[in-house]
Amino acid sequence: MQYNTSRPPLTISEYGRGVQNLILIAKDLPTKEERNKACQTIIDLMAHLAPAAKDSSDYKQKLWTHLFAIAGEQFDVECPYDINLEDYSTKKPPRMPYPQQRIKLRHYGKVVEKMIDSAMKTEDDGLKNTLSESIGNFMKMAYTIYHQTAVSDDEINEDLRELSNGELALKEGVVLPSHRVPHQATLMQQNRKGHHGGKNKNFKKFGRKNNRY
Repeated sequence: MQYNTSRPPLTISEYGRGVQNLILIAKDLPTKEERNKACQTIIDLMAHLAPAAKDSSDYKQKLWTHLFAIAGEQFDVECPYDINLEDYSTKKPPRMPYPQQRIKLRHYGKVVEKMIDSAMKTEDDGLKNTLSESIGNFMKMAYTIYHQTAVSDDEINEDLRELSNGELALKEGVVLPSHRVPHQATLMQQNRKGHHGGKNKNFKKFGRKNNRY
């Protein structure tokens, strides 16, 4: 038995090893006529294996590009398109760096900090109060979802002051709307109750049926 670890790597994994082997076999066929005929059959097979490619207008050209990418540039076969493998690469793109920015209060997220930074740049006091109330409302919702518990407006106002270095605060008399989120344990209990309730119902039906005999 031959394992994949001992075989050449797949150039384009979505077509599988079978298609790759067929392309390599077609590449070594003795006559150009045989290679052309084999490639037409392989292109049809690739289109069947990758139906999503048909959504684009140039899907046939993409299939031929993939065929040449698997076979390599030295492939003497008639192709209806101009294939340029320099614009196509099967190499994986470099890994994107993970954001290393420190979030002061993680349950509010980085978005709240950006909202606060924008509000702090506002010179209009009326607009700043409106933005503070909107940010406070968002913070209360984020806090409730993250902690699965209620939070007072005073605590939200205190966190708002902390994140803005004292420049933003809720205007006196402002009452933020409540955000009620069912506790996770309550949701699990409801799901468990409904699940077992269905089983018990079926069990009772089955038991009543057997009691007749």
